[in-house]
Amino acid sequence: MRLATLAALILLAPAASAQRARPFAAKGDVALVVGLSGDTFTRLNPAFGGIGLRYRATDGTVVGASVGFQVQSLDGDDQSGNGSQRSVSLALWNENHLGRRRGIVSPFLGAGATFRAGRQAQERGPEEFSATDYSVGVGALLGAEVKLARGVTLGAAYTLGVEVLTRSFSATPDPSQVPGDQTSVRVGTGLTDLHLSVYF
Repeated sequence: MRLATLAALILLAPAASAQRARPFAAKGDVALVVGLSGDTFTRLNPAFGGIGLRYRATDGTVVGASVGFQVQSLDGDDQSGNGSQRSVSLALWNENHLGRRRGIVSPFLGAGATFRAGRQAQERGPEEFSATDYSVGVGALLGAEVKLARGVTLGAAYTLGVEVLTRSFSATPDPSQVPGDQTSVRVGTGLTDLHLSVYF
C-alpha cells in the first residue's frame, strides 16, 4: 500500500510541471514531520519518526529528529489474558539529496538511528508477566521526497538495518519462569512508513 502510493505520486509528477521552476527546498528550510503508518493514518508510528522536525543544513543535506509513542491494550480471553503495551522511541536521520533538487521529486541516500524503550504487562488468571525492552538500531536509507504542494511533501525510504534488542522479563507465580535478560540482533530490509512534511 505505501509503496504503491509513493509510486503513484512519482508517476504523476509530470502533471505538476508548473512547480518545476521553484527549487524543491533550500538551505535553512525547516519542516514539521509526521509519520503516517500504512495500516492507519491515525496512529503515529516510530518506524521513521512519529512526529518531529527536519532541517536543511545545506541545499542538498537534511538532518532530522523525531519521537514516537505507542500505547496498546491487550484484551483477550481467559487463555490469553489481559494487559498493556507502551513504548517511546527517538529517531535521528540524515538525507543527502541527489540531482538538481528542482521539480517535484527529490531522491536521496541517507542513514538513520533509532532508540526505543518499551514495557509490556500481561495478566492471565493468577499469573502476571512483565517485560521491559530496550533497542538500538541503525540503517541505510534509499528514498524520495515528493512535492505535493508548495511547502508540503510526502516521502518514504527503503531501508537496510540492524537492531540490537535487550529484554528483561519476569513472571509470577509460575516457578518455571525465572526472571532474566535476553539479547538479540535482528537484520532486515523494508519500507519505512510514509512521512508528511510541512515546511514553514
